[in-house]
Amino acid sequence: MTELRFVDEAGNVLADLDTATEGTSGFAPRAGSADTNAPVTDTLDVVLAGGTAAAIRAVIEDVEQALALAARRAKNPASVRVYLEWQIPDGTGVFATEIMPDANGETGRMIYDKRQLNDMWPGKVIEASLAFVHAPHWDKNADTECSLTNAYGTGTGGRQIVNHNDTVAALGANPGFETLGGGDPDFWASWTEVVSDGVLADGSGAGEFHGGAHAAKITAGPTMDTIVTQAFVVVPGLVYTVTFWTRGDAVHSGRYFFWDVTHAALIGVVVDTLITAAVYAQITATFTAPAACVSASVNLMCPAVNAGIAYFDDVTITPNYGGHNNWVEIAAVGVTGDQPTPARIELTNTDASADQTHDIWIGHNVASTPATAPQIFEGEDAASGGGVNTPTIEATCSAGYYGSCVFTQVGVNEYQLYEWDLTTANLDALRSGYFRLLARWFSQPYTDLYIRPAILFATSIIWQGDQLLLSQNVTLQEIAVRPVQLPPWPRTPGTAYPLHLALYAQRTTAALSTVGLDFVAALPTDSWLRLVARGAGLPANARIVADGILGLTYEDGLAVAGQYEGYTPYPYGASIMLWPGALQRIYVLVSDTSTGAGSAIGRTSSLIVKYRERRRVPV
Repeated sequence: MTELRFVDEAGNVLADLDTATEGTSGFAPRAGSADTNAPVTDTLDVVLAGGTAAAIRAVIEDVEQALALAARRAKNPASVRVYLEWQIPDGTGVFATEIMPDANGETGRMIYDKRQLNDMWPGKVIEASLAFVHAPHWDKNADTECSLTNAYGTGTGGRQIVNHNDTVAALGANPGFETLGGGDPDFWASWTEVVSDGVLADGSGAGEFHGGAHAAKITAGPTMDTIVTQAFVVVPGLVYTVTFWTRGDAVHSGRYFFWDVTHAALIGVVVDTLITAAVYAQITATFTAPAACVSASVNLMCPAVNAGIAYFDDVTITPNYGGHNNWVEIAAVGVTGDQPTPARIELTNTDASADQTHDIWIGHNVASTPATAPQIFEGEDAASGGGVNTPTIEATCSAGYYGSCVFTQVGVNEYQLYEWDLTTANLDALRSGYFRLLARWFSQPYTDLYIRPAILFATSIIWQGDQLLLSQNVTLQEIAVRPVQLPPWPRTPGTAYPLHLALYAQRTTAALSTVGLDFVAALPTDSWLRLVARGAGLPANARIVADGILGLTYEDGLAVAGQYEGYTPYPYGASIMLWPGALQRIYVLVSDTSTGAGSAIGRTSSLIVKYRERRRVPV
């Protein structure tokens, strides 16, 4: 259990906040609390007066002076906040605690979330020094909107983000025609053949294929409409890049087009490749998935001349997510002032699907190296442990794959399903930060599957989390009870021995089991929020505002004008605290559908971040 205590400048302990209970020793019950004698393990208002040590009352006097001075200098006295700085004596962390005036503006009241402190610094002794009482004040009444950067560009007015995002090979299977079908008319597995009055054949002769040993050979008939086609899942509004290799018969060239399968409509026009030579050349084309289109197809077509022959091979289709774009970056010059300041987070559901945005996880990274700290660990990239992990193609997963792991539960054994390397460079970038681990599952069909994260030195476990029972058939969910420190100790840059992040599993049912993991996300917790939907969630074009400036959380932009408290009124976590003069990133992951069970990788949102500059008032 984390221990909180006051110390003076010489390090003498003045009061231990963990030995008191609510309603005694100067502690006041939390508003609305029915239990006045519960241990201090939740969010409490701690009154630092009345029965506590004289030294603590001296702190209150300093706080009252700071409040008075800040109120005189602040342009908006009602918005004054005073913070007491805390630190862990071993130097691994520093944070600030807000001190509030009572209704008369006279008694200092300290608010802290003991549950969060236990998560972030389990077992640590955390000290508050009298030397660090500050009274930051708003230097501006007006909010400043941050300029946000990611692969979609730079600027204000809302930055587009994608729920997950890696470059995905969306074409389901057999892009090189290497796997043959059952025979005429099923020439190639995973492709649909429309022969009409033309001819389809396996291009396996000398010069007839580009890669491997096979290609699609398409000969036109009198109606010139012989086609091979393959459909794949798309995200409405997203741009797709299609590349393939083609050649002609020295006279004729093939054609291609894209088709909206959802609406049975042509996307664009039928295009002639203009490659007539009997030598392969690459074609690159793009198309945008139409509104509400969730399935499209690539269509490779015969020449526009009877008896003309064209060959096609090595087809790739890539959604232009632009990399891992569930984040926005704020430059070092993007936040002014000299004190951390709470942010107003405005997130709008811009996705074209009917599914609503449900739960929302928001993480903030300023202490780890934002640009290089690893954030996504792909399931298909993991090494196998006690199970067998097989990379499996799936268009709806990040990078077009997930890791399918099979294990056989025997007795009470735990099995290592997935393991990822943490190199010295990775650990340097992570800088002993704390991260919440979320997993996106392609398949998790069990009601009795327990998961446990661990950190390995070679093959030895040096840290492990508590076991957590996973929810059945829920795509995105947390897999660690507490934030994980990576690496789990302070270190000098460049000296960390490589480690491994691993996931262990156990079922209460002895059986052969298969789970599919898309990725694990390490969500930074320099500050963090989780917004939990009370009902169906956030519909298209609606907005949720987590206002750390005014302490409000609400939805708007609904069918009926006005604000609505459709999410938990007080989010899990605290306000996202922006740091002046520092490069920082804000990461977002969301679940979707009316129950929160889904989490489409291409789901889009628009993010705006605002703040008010804060200045320190010395006391």
